[in-house]
Amino acid sequence: MAAVLVQESTAPLVFTKFPDLPLEIRCLIWAKASPSRPRVVQIAYEADKETWRACVDSCGGLPRIIPVCREARQEALKPYTRLLETWIDLAEDTIFISDPMFNIRRPRSMFMDSKFMSSIKRVAFTEDVYFGMKLLYESFPLLVDSPGAIVRKMQGLSHFTIALMEDGGGYGWDSDEAVEFEYFDEDSSTSELDLEEHGDFEEQNEQELTVPDGGEIADPDLLQYGDSTQNEDADEHDIDDGDGDDEILGQEPWLAEQEEDATERLRKGYFRNVGDIHFQSAIHSPDYWDTWYPYLQRISSDFDEQQVKDPDWSRPKIAVVEVKYGLHYIGQSDAIDWRSGPTPEEDGSSADSSEDSSENDI
Repeated sequence: MAAVLVQESTAPLVFTKFPDLPLEIRCLIWAKASPSRPRVVQIAYEADKETWRACVDSCGGLPRIIPVCREARQEALKPYTRLLETWIDLAEDTIFISDPMFNIRRPRSMFMDSKFMSSIKRVAFTEDVYFGMKLLYESFPLLVDSPGAIVRKMQGLSHFTIALMEDGGGYGWDSDEAVEFEYFDEDSSTSELDLEEHGDFEEQNEQELTVPDGGEIADPDLLQYGDSTQNEDADEHDIDDGDGDDEILGQEPWLAEQEEDATERLRKGYFRNVGDIHFQSAIHSPDYWDTWYPYLQRISSDFDEQQVKDPDWSRPKIAVVEVKYGLHYIGQSDAIDWRSGPTPEEDGSSADSSEDSSENDI
């Protein structure tokens, strides 16, 4: 008699006891499921609204558990602050200023006068933005702050980056990791959330999010600005005589007119790397390995000049990087070489290559 094989159906393995776990255990599990990933968030100035905001295409890389449920979302967003119309980890994420509008006094003041400016730890400028500030200062020292003075006003800054933009290659697209909040349905039955608590959650989340070193917690709304109409600090330029006042009165209308014209031109757009990006140290780049050092020297020199005026300034570390497309992989450390400034050994070894680079090359 032939044996009859009976295949028993087996239910898929499902862990059904997760909701019964203590809250502390569940939060630990959510935290393990949302590892940190340092991001580069580009920001742009909207001239019509007179506000700075994050570029929507550069906000990927947030924890993927955010849409799961309110509890997961709350745990995943603990390191983040609602700022510039996105979520930013002020300790790990880099705010990347590639918009040349930053070189115009009014838009820059609107950013610099933010009440959360002192909480930002990492800022990057493109070479065009940074050296544009330097050129304006050299042309109008009575009206415009030096780059060192502008960086000095970012009181909480610990890392400063100059990004070289010619190269756009990277290790492929990785933007599928991005989590857009519009896909998180508060009404979803899978989230098991009380819909009436949405507003309370935002308030509660605001209270629980912390910023290292005693920084303030941002409002979930737009970045708030101080008096954006004020001029750059006059004491930076030591104006104390009538001749200086006359010179300011003569230069101010012309500079204001040029800034207005520049604003109108920039409304049409400017070059930037679209999409999620990351930084890679230029010292290891085949495109910049022999040209990155003069950038470090010049920025360090600008910081030296500022520190002479303000000896108590704790200046940020400096990195010269190239821009690459795609996000950092989860768990991947930044491939960035941070410097306090040039070293004597590098000054000697780079002398030959530096001789071939003129001032106009940068």
